[in-house]
Amino acid sequence: MRVDSSAGETATDRVAIRVEGLSKVFETARGEVTALRSTDLTIDSGEFVCVVGPSGCGKTTLLNILADLDQASSGTIAFQVPSADRPLQSVVFQEQGVFPWLTILDNAAYGLAMRGVGKSKRRAVASAVLKRMGLGQFEASYPDELSGGMRQRVNIARAFATDPHILLMDEPFGSLDEQTKLLLQDDLLGIWEESRRTVVFITHSIDEAIRLADRIVVMSARPGRIKASLPVTLPRPRHVLDMSEDAEYIRLRNEVWELLREEVLATREMEQQRTAGGSR
Repeated sequence: MRVDSSAGETATDRVAIRVEGLSKVFETARGEVTALRSTDLTIDSGEFVCVVGPSGCGKTTLLNILADLDQASSGTIAFQVPSADRPLQSVVFQEQGVFPWLTILDNAAYGLAMRGVGKSKRRAVASAVLKRMGLGQFEASYPDELSGGMRQRVNIARAFATDPHILLMDEPFGSLDEQTKLLLQDDLLGIWEESRRTVVFITHSIDEAIRLADRIVVMSARPGRIKASLPVTLPRPRHVLDMSEDAEYIRLRNEVWELLREEVLATREMEQQRTAGGSR
């Protein structure tokens, strides 16, 4: 795989990420496992894209390759960024990656510290983002003094504080209760609408995808490929109660579910065949 980063953007070329023919094969004790096969995906600058698919379809593998945390077996990824003075991407995982020995302020400033930004400047930037996330009064606190939802807000603040071109998020709200999840979705959308960073967001929730995304990408069962790409035309802001009664929301939710249902059933069938084969 080859990764290209190029500076400069024109009115006719607003593509932030271009994935072509991406495949990933893992070597396991049982032999080769193909997680992704001939995956093509284009994401525009400033676009919020949610990726859904059955368990094991390669969603996280795709995100890890975009984050340069893993290498593809074949294919290319090209990033088009307007300048090289900011990091290419930041990543937020489902697990809360805060450091227990650092204050909330220093956790939020950690990415800037790794870039060599001076202490006073990085703390000022991190403080501003924490205030935007409703955590200004907790800057001197430590992670074990905060709830799980608040710690995840710190993770998001740290990602935005570095001012990346692209934000990669792997089910960041998956372990949270429904009420906390809705509040964090509001926080994320609020700060995204101010910055308009390109976002790739992995989720298992159709409702979350519709509420957040400009476009929903549906992946097939393993080996993963892009099965469908569906624009979300519901106007923003998308309030949960209003959205649930909207005819377009109901239509889109049903369409995404039908696409997913086929792949979930295919995944179940593959698991049953593998189980039956192993018991012989």
